[in-house]
Amino acid sequence: MRRPLRRASLFVAFHAIVVFASSTADAFTGTKWRALPEAARAAYVAGVVDTWENVNLLTQAEKKKDPRYKPTDVEVLFSPTTTCAHDEITYVQAIAIVDKYMSQNPEEWHQPMAILVWSAFAKSCLAGKR
Repeated sequence: MRRPLRRASLFVAFHAIVVFASSTADAFTGTKWRALPEAARAAYVAGVVDTWENVNLLTQAEKKKDPRYKPTDVEVLFSPTTTCAHDEITYVQAIAIVDKYMSQNPEEWHQPMAILVWSAFAKSCLAGKR
């Protein structure tokens, strides 16, 4: 049954549309994230990492069911970073990576936080820096 993967793909696509279609005023920005208490900021980052893990698990299950399975464009785009986040990084490290990225990139705080978390991980994971 391909429903879990389709749902995951639709989930990612829907949220990407929502993030990109939202006006800056409506988006949960880096500025808003920085204003949260430390525990809430940590929970936000952990939630993003957990979501990536769930998408990875659904993708792996689909691959096991169908040896002819071909990854979607979304999977190809997200896979290197989500795999790095799952395989190599603890929650404490994940939070530190995002905190460091935010500290070093104040010009981006107006951006949606989901994009900033992705950017932090892409920079860290793909460059091999942790």
